[in-house]
Amino acid sequence: MKTLEKRLSRFDYWYILREKRIGQTIIKSNDETNIIPSKTVNGAVASVCSGKRIVEVSSDNMEYLNNFDWESLDNRYEYKIDEKPEELELVIPQTKEYFEEPIKDRVDLVDDIWQKIKKCSKKIIFLKVIITHNRLSQQFISGKRRFAQMIPRTGVMFSAIFYDKGKQKMIFGGTEQQGGLEVIDKFEYDQRIADGERLLDAERVNPGSYDAIFSPEFSGIFAHEAFGHGTEADLFEKDRSMAVKYLGRKVASSLVSLYDSPSLDGQAASYLFDDEGMVSSPTKIIDKGILVGALTNFDGWIHNDIKRTANGRRENIFHKAYARMTNTYFEKGESKPVDMISSIDNGLMLCYPTNGMEDPKGWGIQLEGLAAKEIKSGKLTGKLFSPVIVTGFVPDLLKSISMVSDKMQIDGLGYCGKGNKEIVKVTDGGPYLKLKAIVA
Repeated sequence: MKTLEKRLSRFDYWYILREKRIGQTIIKSNDETNIIPSKTVNGAVASVCSGKRIVEVSSDNMEYLNNFDWESLDNRYEYKIDEKPEELELVIPQTKEYFEEPIKDRVDLVDDIWQKIKKCSKKIIFLKVIITHNRLSQQFISGKRRFAQMIPRTGVMFSAIFYDKGKQKMIFGGTEQQGGLEVIDKFEYDQRIADGERLLDAERVNPGSYDAIFSPEFSGIFAHEAFGHGTEADLFEKDRSMAVKYLGRKVASSLVSLYDSPSLDGQAASYLFDDEGMVSSPTKIIDKGILVGALTNFDGWIHNDIKRTANGRRENIFHKAYARMTNTYFEKGESKPVDMISSIDNGLMLCYPTNGMEDPKGWGIQLEGLAAKEIKSGKLTGKLFSPVIVTGFVPDLLKSISMVSDKMQIDGLGYCGKGNKEIVKVTDGGPYLKLKAIVA
């Protein structure tokens, strides 16, 4: 490493990111248990600023990086980088260290969860329980900075298929956070199993415009799709985002503020520094209804008049760093969920999102979910509709928000790709939101 540092020190700006990724997944289904190791990544990427370019070389062999012909590259850079000396380290503790637990105990834990969920309903005909653990260790070294982080993430999820009288429905859930096996102690499933069984009798909703409440999970997928890729600054350069035309303009109700923050404690997509050495901090995307921010990586910051944010992320060291989301969420408000429900005479509460799509260029959006709970005369009736689809124009949905709850939740199960590749860990969430929505 010292040899490589010395060779790179001739450049105006350079850095080395060393990285090791390991992990394991245990899957228990009706008739088998599988233990699957994650693909191990262990190596480094060296990045230098040369002329108008950024040149990167990655390898799992340090000798290859040491012997690369760095001298053939221009050591001057067109843009000035003001790098301040700094040393930082983060080690996320694990109360129950995953790999210190015997493999038999980990398998037994998955089996125990499977048995408990299966006993909750006689109508479950297929059940899968998954425990995952991933560990990221990184060192970032540049001319003046020395950073290190060790981040373990543990998750548990289930998917259950219910069957009765010729009808079949599915529901899923789980949690993923930073830490070891202690994360699994936070796993709750009782309400989801009860709702999953009730979905067997659910009808399709009559399509139309409704007074609606988005659950925190539904708010999360809304945040991710509405202001995810559309505020990643590389789309600005390619003229593929409507958001660039709205910076500084009102796009939402004044009750709405929205953030992307890799600095949230304990969340699955959090980190001390991004994959280009930017120390994490919150980025405010919407401030009381005004679109004020965007997400950048190093390249997007250099070539655009936009504040640099800690959103330069790689799938691993063998992939390019792009501007990517981390923990994206609506800020909580002041309303009580019970008051939000009581304010609706005839409407829906949208729950259990499955997926979403956004057109960053046109700002159309579609959100899909497993259930909508009926609200009549200010009360939940107990009736469910399934499945449900929400469509609309992003600013119309955001401007219709009239109440924001004082409670919020962030869901950690998600991953996100950039053009169906470049997969990174993300989370999303928020409070309950009351708004007008077209539901079918």
